Amino acid sequence: MSSENTTKPLQEIAVEIAKALGSDWSRADDFDSDGRDWRARLNGPQSQRLFLSNTWGKKGMLHISGWVPEFVDRKTVSVPEMPSIQVSLTKTADQMAKDITRRLLPDYQFALSALLLKHVADVEFKDGVKKTKYQVAEILGGLAKDDSDVIFGRGTVDIQITGPDSLRFNGHCLWRRESQRSPSERGHRTKNRKWPAPRD
Repeated sequence: MSSENTTKPLQEIAVEIAKALGSDWSRADDFDSDGRDWRARLNGPQSQRLFLSNTWGKKGMLHISGWVPEFVDRKTVSVPEMPSIQVSLTKTADQMAKDITRRLLPDYQFALSALLLKHVADVEFKDGVKKTKYQVAEILGGLAKDDSDVIFGRGTVDIQITGPDSLRFNGHCLWRRESQRSPSERGHRTKNRKWPAPRD
């Protein structure tokens, strides 16, 4: 055991843990601009990420959890809670790395694999929608925008691309101004209008 880790900067501990985990691991510099030494991140092989914090766990413990890769769109992909463990800060980096390898990585890698499958399906769906959107816009002469899944028509119908092979048509009601209506149309509206009943 080592009492040095209880006072050692977290970023330094993260570097040592990454080295102990193997050459495929490294400390990320994501949180270097925080100005506070309370969290760190490790990048590993096959999109693995680990989050470290010396404030999220119990006193004297280091919180370590799986991290969702930054390229996963949390708005369109259901992200589960990633597994986590706590290890004593009195342990050496080698001991912490062994705990991570034995207690955390198996569960995290399983969860990450399932998440990455969702990510691939999400990307394929979005690419299919984008391709269909521009194909339909070219055929119908509508206006397609990168930041919208709707093809804007010429004032009558907008087309929403709901999937790579599905569309939704949204029609618009166009009303002429009263001055544009014929006298017979204006008279018909007046004749059939329901007036409120007179009060006593």
